[in-house]
Amino acid sequence: MTLHLGFSIAKRKSIFFLNSKLLKKIYGEVVSLLILWLKNLGIFLLFYDECQVNIPNPTVDIEKYNQYKYSYLTNKDTEELSTEDIFIHKLKEL
Repeated sequence: MTLHLGFSIAKRKSIFFLNSKLLKKIYGEVVSLLILWLKNLGIFLLFYDECQVNIPNPTVDIEKYNQYKYSYLTNKDTEELSTEDIFIHKLKEL
C-alpha cells in the first residue's frame, strides 16, 4: 500500500480509494488505520457497497501531499538527487 501511495504523492497524482464495508468488518483496525491515513492526506474513500450516484473527482491537496512527501519519502536537501548520488555521498562519509 505505501509504495503506490508514495509514488502518487511524489508525482502529485490524485488518489481515489475504493473499499468494502465487509473488508472493514473483517480487517477492522487495519482498515480503520487506512481510513485515518486517507483522511489525513485528503484522499477520497468510497465503500462500493454504499456507492452513491454522484462520485466527486479526486483532488490533490498539495500541502498535505508535501507534508507526507517530506515526512516519509524525501527531504528538501536530497529530493533532486538520484539514489546513486545519495549512496555515493553516504559512502564518502564513512
